[in-house]
Amino acid sequence: MANGAGSAQEVVSAQDFVDLVRLSTEWAWLVDHRGADRAFELFTDDACLELTGQTLAGRSAIAEWGIVRAASTRLSRHVISNHRFDYCGPNEVEGTALVMSISDTLSARPDSNVDTRKPVVIGEYHDRYLRLDRRWLISARRFEVQFQGWLGSAVPNVADLEDSLSG
Repeated sequence: MANGAGSAQEVVSAQDFVDLVRLSTEWAWLVDHRGADRAFELFTDDACLELTGQTLAGRSAIAEWGIVRAASTRLSRHVISNHRFDYCGPNEVEGTALVMSISDTLSARPDSNVDTRKPVVIGEYHDRYLRLDRRWLISARRFEVQFQGWLGSAVPNVADLEDSLSG
């Protein structure tokens, strides 16, 4: 997918690039803004979505996942960049994108005893897209984790900061 220098694949047109980035961005926006129950609309009927530890085969499985995800207390923000796309045929594209995802839950509050560190994952989407009826859809998406860890406390303890500065 989206091979490096020397690839025999053809880089996509400017218009297709914009359309594909918008599709990838729409996926993230829906998942991040309680719209995952509509994300299945971005996929082909026979699509495959591979998330961390989970493989969803078909649009109906993606729709079921989206209903559960939209109703969950999990909050996330996905930052997607470094998109690369190559034609595999006149209506087929393979691509990759860099992804950073930060998660939290609705129940976490900075003024509680809850650990306010946020899990962060950085990885890549490996995608295949098909153009059907002049519209690009995702036919396969695989998320590959590259790094994972914790983002520090959202609200630092002032006493701890003063101690670290004076020590």
